[in-house]
This record gives sequence, C-alpha cells and structure tokens, in this order.
Amino acid sequence: MSNEPIYYQFHKAHSYPVIIRLDSSLMEGRLQKVISDLGFFELTDSEKKTLPLNKTSTKILSLKKAPPRIILQVKTPDTLDSYGLESLQTNNNFQVYTYRNLGMMIFSYSSSFWELGLCSDLNNTEELTHLRIMLTRFVSWALGPLGIIGYWGVTTQDGMVVMKQAHSFGESVFLDLDNKKILSGQNEKKFGGDFTIFRAEKTVPQNKSLSKEELISFLSTASNYFSYSGLPSPMKRNIFLLGSMTRGEYSPLALPETKTLSSSI
Repeated sequence: MSNEPIYYQFHKAHSYPVIIRLDSSLMEGRLQKVISDLGFFELTDSEKKTLPLNKTSTKILSLKKAPPRIILQVKTPDTLDSYGLESLQTNNNFQVYTYRNLGMMIFSYSSSFWELGLCSDLNNTEELTHLRIMLTRFVSWALGPLGIIGYWGVTTQDGMVVMKQAHSFGESVFLDLDNKKILSGQNEKKFGGDFTIFRAEKTVPQNKSLSKEELISFLSTASNYFSYSGLPSPMKRNIFLLGSMTRGEYSPLALPETKTLSSSI
C-alpha cells in the first residue's frame, strides 16, 4: 500500500475550499465511505497541486490516528460529559473539539491546517455515526464564514426537514444561498421556487405554520455550527434571508434511514 495520503474535497465540482487529508494508516473502506457519503470527492494528483493553500478560507483537515496521550484524554471521563458527548474549549488561539471516546479536533479559524486524531477503530455503526457528526462540524465551521448554512436533517421534494442532531443519525443539509445550491451528502439541488422548511418535532402544535419571526429564530438556533460565541456575520445575514423567503411548518418526526452507515460495516 502506498504511504501517500488521499485528499478529498467537499463537492469539488464547485471548488468549495474544504479538504480532508486521510492518513495512509487509516485507508480502509468504512472510513472512506463515511467521507464519501458526506459529499467529499477524491482529488487526482493534478488537482492536489492546484489547491489554494494561500487562501485563509481554505481548510484542510488532516485525519490520523491519535497519539496515546490524546487517546487517554479523550477516553477519560470529564466534568463536561454531563453536557453530552461533544465539548468545545478554547486553548490560547486554538479551539479543541472533543467527541468522547472517539476523537479530538484541534483548529484555529486563522489557520488553513486543522487536525483530527481518531481514538477508535470504528468497529460499529454508532462510532461511524459519531465520526460523521465530527466531520459535519468541520464542514460547518469551514463554510460558516462563507455564509453557507448547515442543518441536521434531510431534503424533501419541496424543501427540507430540520431536526435535532440526536434524531438525524448524522444526516445534514447545507444551503449555499449565494450560489442557489442545496447540498445533502453527494447530492445537490437547485435552491429556489416554492421552498418549505419543516421543523421536525415529536409533538406538532395545532397551528402547524411558523411565522416569519418564529422561522428566523428557529433557523438561528438550529444550525449545526457549534459555537459558544455566536454565528459568523455572513451566516446571520443568510439565515435572515432564508427565513424571509421560505415557508416554515411543523412536521411529525420521521427518522432518516440508516442503511448508508450500517451497510458499510
């Protein structure tokens, strides 16, 4: 097996500056399938040479096995665990994102080079789903400053369903309003026309419609951009635009199928 890493670009046909660099020691089918299912496409040798490394908007996530000290830190119980499996902390100029028992990502918004150390062999569907969540966070952090908005959920024929992360199994939708695109996994649709955002809830109120103010408020708090300091200004602008030009309705919760991940084991 070659020791050369593999590079994947998020919807490379549209040149989104979001790259995953997969270490040769991790090159196996399940992991590569998760990356592919998220909408990343492998780069050729010639395409690697044209990566815009000098642009601050370019984000390259190096995915590798974590060293022993990181594994110990990720697998040791912490007081933050009571808030969920994910935690985000600031350390000097860097952000440290941890998914308990799975991995740690270290990044800085001012740097193009980010790192994710895996602490698991990805032996089951649950761990693959959790990795999908970690990588979706990466895409959201990388694209948020460009005004691209991500939500946990799935697309429908005439819109999208937005749900809580716990109900999504890692499925997500990204909306690029500037280029009128809806990205979901490897699929894309044209944004425009009669678009409805369905808010998935276990209990649907009698009045199923959301006012414009309710919809904008919901879209502002439901994105998959994980941050304690608020959303980037371009995202805020486009969320207001999205809420102003679409309809919002409550919808009974219907969980997405999990064939994609379970079939990869």
